[in-house]
Amino acid sequence: MSGVVFMLGRALQVLGFIYVAMAFLSFFGVPDMAKMMKDTVIGLLEFYAGYFLVMKTGERVEDKK
Repeated sequence: MSGVVFMLGRALQVLGFIYVAMAFLSFFGVPDMAKMMKDTVIGLLEFYAGYFLVMKTGERVEDKK
């Protein structure tokens, strides 16, 4: 089950990154600043929700000395 949640988290991170990139690129074509900011916030929320899932389910690598 943790593998599915981990992959969902990675997918949310990728989707959030794409959403923010699209909002950034819309800066050059859309004069509506409010829409660009709304899209940026939505993308960041998706990215950090994915980050949270990955950190909760991902395996941590510790330095073995």
